[in-house]
Amino acid sequence: MQISSASKVKTEFVFIHNSASTILSLRGDLIESALAAQMNVTVCIPPGNSKAQEELKSRGVRIFLIPLQRTGLNPFSDLYLFFKLFLFFKKTKPDWIFCTTIKPVIFGSLAARLASRKIRIASMITGLGYAFHPRSIKDRAVHLIARALYRLALTKNEIIFFHNQDDRDHFSDLKLLPSKARIKITAGSGVNLQKFQITEKSDAKEISFLLIARLLRDKGIFEFIEAARKIKSQNPNVRFQIAGPFDSNPMSISRVMMTSWKKEGVVEYLEELEDVRPALQASSVFVLPSYREGLSRIILEAMACGKPIITTNTPGCRETVRSGVNGFLVPIKNSNLLEAAMKKFISTPDLIATMGKNSREFAEQNFDVKNVNAQILSEMI
Repeated sequence: MQISSASKVKTEFVFIHNSASTILSLRGDLIESALAAQMNVTVCIPPGNSKAQEELKSRGVRIFLIPLQRTGLNPFSDLYLFFKLFLFFKKTKPDWIFCTTIKPVIFGSLAARLASRKIRIASMITGLGYAFHPRSIKDRAVHLIARALYRLALTKNEIIFFHNQDDRDHFSDLKLLPSKARIKITAGSGVNLQKFQITEKSDAKEISFLLIARLLRDKGIFEFIEAARKIKSQNPNVRFQIAGPFDSNPMSISRVMMTSWKKEGVVEYLEELEDVRPALQASSVFVLPSYREGLSRIILEAMACGKPIITTNTPGCRETVRSGVNGFLVPIKNSNLLEAAMKKFISTPDLIATMGKNSREFAEQNFDVKNVNAQILSEMI
């Protein structure tokens, strides 16, 4: 794929991401802002999700397919990814590349610097991920490799964005941050307040608790199920719903496990949702008992839809909740206190509307995607 110099309007801007669907959902507004700033935009993504690819193309985005395997450490496939990116950058010489998620950050940064020292590099660290939570000897080896690669790759970056101060401090403590890079903290990826809005909820008598996430243990799925099981034994009309994709991550919930929970009558599984808005708007309370996030986008979307939030007092989650105002914070891995927080809405249902309104106001004041994107692009124009 060749981009001629004659086609340049202002800046050649390349996004590198691990999925067509997630770059569209998580970076779609940023891509639109870059296009509005008269930038030529290319996305480097692995094959898959032709619908998302067509949507990107319809917006005027060019696509370059890369052999990226999102999980696992395979030196041959990762070297092939590095080589493909290097050849692409060598040929096109973009002005800026913007990398998110671990492999794009590492291999995109290294390939760009080797291809041309004129390419300016920005990375966004959206969370610490599986590699930074070792549980076994193998995990610790992966952790050490990831740290070494991050340290090497980030020295090539001009700007490094973080979603929360804790992650920034953790990278600093591990001596992964180069002294010459500009370090910025954004309000996550922000939320589109026009797309996600409060709607009039139907007069359903049942209170419903909704969790949307990749189906990983670290999202607090087990704690959610345990709290739901206890509450339904006393309040059978209360509904508990989970939506999200199964994952290849070693900590993924299995389909067999989800099926058993459904048969037990504990939870309704809504599958992976292409559009989360109907489920959010139909729910009473949004719940994410995650062990750690960068800054949870789905919580921001739930807030914009006017939902009270129950989440954990952990980085990437606690920034979204003023406990007692727009929801409640609970400790990680504690199904008993999660259950207690849910019961507050069951015993005092008027809290749902009051805290939901506060969530919307909090989102408007702090997480408007227009402000977040303006901050990011102001660093790069």
